[in-house]
Amino acid sequence: MTRRPSDPSVRSVQEDDMPVRPPRRVGRRVAKISLVALASLILLAGLVLGGVALVLTPARLTPLVNEYASRVLNARIGFDTVSLSLVRHFPNVGVRLKGGQIVSRAFEGLPDSLRAEIPAAADTLLRFDEFTLALDLPQLLASRLVVRRIDLRRPRVYAYVAPSGRANWEIYAADTVSSENDTVSASDFYLHVARLTVHDTAHIVYDSRPDRTKAELDLNMLSLKGTSGQTYRIDWESRGSVRVDTLDFCRDLPVSLHGGFAFDTRRRGGILFDGLTLEAGGIPVRLDGRVDLSADSIDSRLNCRIRPLSVARLIGLIPEGLSPSLKGIETDIALDMNVNVRGSYRMSDGRLPDFSVELKTDGGYLGYRNAKTRLDRLALDASLFYRSARPDSIGFVLRRLFMQGAGMTLDADATVWNALGDPSVAARVAGAVDLDTLSVLFPSQRGIGVRGRLGIDAGARFRLSQLNMAHIGQVRLGGRVTMDDIGIDMPEDTVSLMVRGGVLTFGSEEGRNDSTSFDGLQTLRMVVMADTMHVDWKNQLRLIASKVGAGVRSDAASLGGDTTVVHPLAGGVGARYFEVSLSDSSSLRLHSVQSTFRIEPSAGNTAVPLLGLSYDARMMNVRNGVERYDLFGSHVDMSATLAARRFDSARRRLLLDSLQGVYPAVARDSLFAHWRAQRRRGTMARQDDFAGSDIDMRIDRSLGEMLRRWDANGSVKAAGGRVVTPYFPLPNRLRRVDMRFTTNEIELKNTQIRSGVSSLELTGRIGNLRRALSGRGVLEVDMEIESDTLNFNELARAAMAGAAYGEKSEQYRQSLAEAESSERLQQLIEEGSGMADADSAGSPLIVIPSNIDLHVGLCVRYGRYSTLVLHSLSGDLIARDRCVQLKDLQAKTNAGDMSLTALYATRSRDDIVTGFDLELRRVQVERLISLMPSVDSLLPMLRSFEGMVDCTIAATAAVDTMMNIELPTLNAACSIRGENLVLLDGETFTEISKMLRFKNRERNLIDRISVDLLVHDNRIELFPFIVEMDRYKAAVSGVQRLDMSFDYHISVLKSPIPFRLGVNIFGTLDKFKFRIGRARYKSENLPSFVGLIDTTRVNLRRTITDIFRRGVDAASLGEMRIAPTVDSSAYLPPDERLSRADSLMLQQEGILPDSVVIDSSARVSASEPDSLAGRSREPADEAMSRAERRRERKALKRERRTGQKTLPSITG
Repeated sequence: MTRRPSDPSVRSVQEDDMPVRPPRRVGRRVAKISLVALASLILLAGLVLGGVALVLTPARLTPLVNEYASRVLNARIGFDTVSLSLVRHFPNVGVRLKGGQIVSRAFEGLPDSLRAEIPAAADTLLRFDEFTLALDLPQLLASRLVVRRIDLRRPRVYAYVAPSGRANWEIYAADTVSSENDTVSASDFYLHVARLTVHDTAHIVYDSRPDRTKAELDLNMLSLKGTSGQTYRIDWESRGSVRVDTLDFCRDLPVSLHGGFAFDTRRRGGILFDGLTLEAGGIPVRLDGRVDLSADSIDSRLNCRIRPLSVARLIGLIPEGLSPSLKGIETDIALDMNVNVRGSYRMSDGRLPDFSVELKTDGGYLGYRNAKTRLDRLALDASLFYRSARPDSIGFVLRRLFMQGAGMTLDADATVWNALGDPSVAARVAGAVDLDTLSVLFPSQRGIGVRGRLGIDAGARFRLSQLNMAHIGQVRLGGRVTMDDIGIDMPEDTVSLMVRGGVLTFGSEEGRNDSTSFDGLQTLRMVVMADTMHVDWKNQLRLIASKVGAGVRSDAASLGGDTTVVHPLAGGVGARYFEVSLSDSSSLRLHSVQSTFRIEPSAGNTAVPLLGLSYDARMMNVRNGVERYDLFGSHVDMSATLAARRFDSARRRLLLDSLQGVYPAVARDSLFAHWRAQRRRGTMARQDDFAGSDIDMRIDRSLGEMLRRWDANGSVKAAGGRVVTPYFPLPNRLRRVDMRFTTNEIELKNTQIRSGVSSLELTGRIGNLRRALSGRGVLEVDMEIESDTLNFNELARAAMAGAAYGEKSEQYRQSLAEAESSERLQQLIEEGSGMADADSAGSPLIVIPSNIDLHVGLCVRYGRYSTLVLHSLSGDLIARDRCVQLKDLQAKTNAGDMSLTALYATRSRDDIVTGFDLELRRVQVERLISLMPSVDSLLPMLRSFEGMVDCTIAATAAVDTMMNIELPTLNAACSIRGENLVLLDGETFTEISKMLRFKNRERNLIDRISVDLLVHDNRIELFPFIVEMDRYKAAVSGVQRLDMSFDYHISVLKSPIPFRLGVNIFGTLDKFKFRIGRARYKSENLPSFVGLIDTTRVNLRRTITDIFRRGVDAASLGEMRIAPTVDSSAYLPPDERLSRADSLMLQQEGILPDSVVIDSSARVSASEPDSLAGRSREPADEAMSRAERRRERKALKRERRTGQKTLPSITG
């Protein structure tokens, strides 16, 4: 040891008192004194140590140590040899202990029952063969414990905890515990170990019976080397096993520790690590940095790195019983784990230091034993961060996660910040799945087949607090899914899907500068596109599309479940081809379609939704069974909103109060049901034979409820269209379709329809749809129809052929249902409809539906009806309550002009009536008969005329179910006017022409005719009228009965005969007679009935016109009876017989044959002038020559001789 220098001040004083010597002599003296002192000290130390060695021999020291150690500890401590060495480790002092052991006395006080459970070896806490300790003696004298060497050979440690909880190392006596009065505190204690070595494998056992834990460690090698400054290098190699209960956590696990560490001599509690590496089971853990330990905190600047971290070895460290399934994992993945710790751990508040964890692997395979597939490559690069002072920097960074295996790849990255607060997450994932490979590796047990390839590229940004329905809209999401030849087939569920070239994109964003209702809102969007799509759903629905795209955009707040407001939703669908087919063969096909839809809050009430839809399609085809509907170049716009309640509570209460007064015995909550039942019962009580003939427009309950709840409006426009149906087997085409609609009304504007050769243009409305479609009301139709061409014959044949479609064979119907196109369907319909035979079919009864309220205005420029050509037609058609009314129908035809007002009512099978007011101007007689065959029954003589007439007829009649007029009910007024008519060869008038000696008996001209007649009570009243024919002018009147018998009188007012002649014709057409007498009418001044006919017509027209105002009950024969009770015979003068002179004159003229016997009693009274007297003979140019008369008389005589003709008798 060196001596410390003395105080400088004292030394300076001493130097001042001493005489000054030369420097050399002083130095020699100091050196001499120093050598003498050093030698003295060494000699003194040697003498002391030698004396100690001579005194403390092993024989003396061993019993002394054994005895004293056993007193200090509650244990029996014994050593075979205790020796002290002063020379071997000089200048250090060495102590060697051989054959040492410590036997614990901790269990001596236990009862025998508990003692029996303790193993015998549990008392032996420690055994060793040799222990050597070398201490630095000078440092020890300075109160510093410096251990220069520790050698331990073959130690055995058995740490045991009894079931009672007492451990065998509890051997410290009570008086050995240091008290507060200890002179040396722990803070002043200095310890340094320069070298520690364990030889010949140490064996350490820890056995705790309370928690059934046992650990064994075989320490094969331990070497600890220290340098100055408390720096150490350690090398430790061992193998250990740990067992808890029946679970082996590790068995014969190699554990080693290598590297350097140091204790900070300047800062108490500081520990430095320099490449200190702990390796357990082949997993190395390296520590670098420092740790400062204090009473209430641990300050760390530490780096911990595990490289490589073999996943397979890590799994091997997990006990088999803890997780047996993990043992099946097979992998070669090696991780690189790096942990950095910076900061203090405060024990008082549990505050953690800042740290980061980095985990990385370049890749490796991962699989499971006996599995069909595995991940061929799994790569990971991730970090975990914790910053106590910056909570927003606490998070996780996934720089890359890559997985590649059989049939799939995945590449992802993500960041998570503010993990302990409201985490902020940003993530991206990209990958692909090969369904063909997966379906082979993992076949479905249910036979489900999949194929194709799926790809995804998606990203998201959100906070954890936003992952709820209230804030889900704030999530930023975006991505893309590709579908290449995707096929899914589920045979058990009869579901299949096929997608080619499919792309699904989705995302969320904020609507900015948006003209729609999304401005300022958080929105979600999704777009689907595909080259080809084919879906079959349970044999009920089939969807086929090509080049299809669909998108939707919605308010993200809609996912929050807030139903108090309407959240906007918008989207669109486009496709080059789109088809939807149902199981009943109904289908919808669209070509080049683009559509949009939207849902947004109504302007007046944000809780009421407003729906919008629009689409444009190059072609739309609808197929419903055997019917096809096509639209070309169509555009549809529609909007709908929830309808306000139409029956408010106040009106409901008033109606309930009213019903309660009518039905006082019915409970109030049952009044509506009782009222409806009464109304139905009253409806059923009324006879309705034609209820089945009403048009069935009822829709199902759900659709009806939708119509009641929603108010919709919109428009449909199309360049053209087509309707193909066997119920109307004509080519039906549409042009310039322009339609506006609501849920209760349809409005048409200049919509053109071409059916066969007929073309129509429709303008009008169809209303009351809600009630009509629910079956509780009538369909209101108010339409203006303009037509360039209208062929009633073709339309009638088509309607008849369509009505007969129900009788067609099932084979024919099936052929129509299987038609591939509209053109082929139209061809099959035309071939099998039988329209060519429709004319010969009997006319069925026309029944007017009771659920139609129709008002149609007609304007036809050209048309055909039967053989009639219409050059113009206009008028109104009104149908209501099983009645149809033709009002002011005006027509110009090739047969003449026509005006018609008519009524047709079908209230029951026994009550079918018709009434009409018809006016025909300049019409051909044969046309008149062909148009109105009943006129021939009224006026049989019309068959004998040819030429133009004016005809007005007002009639009412009952009609049977075969559409035949019941003649006994016929009630009519008729007026016929004609000029220059030609009399044809009729039987009756042939005889008259011979008798009256017409100049031209083949074809005679009637200059003028005017006929008025009434039909009533099965008879026809023919009022007097003038006929001018040949050289005759006659007045005609009479009665014809509907049994075809007649009684006519003809007064000849002008003739070659020099007196007025009367002819009475009676009988039937098959058997008639005539009688010649005096003319009852003396001049052309006949009674006029024109006013009566006109008044009758006006009254009938008024009745027909006002029928709907007065009520359909007025559509009866009684209410429409028009013929007045007029007897034409009352205006006919009395019949007068011919005088003898008149008869002789007729014989002389050859009108009567000579064989006719003239009654001699026939005389003319004196008061009556002779019929010949008041009349001059006709001029010579008009009289028949005598030669002609002779020739006629001779002809008559020849006929009498042959017996071929017999003239009727003349009575008088």
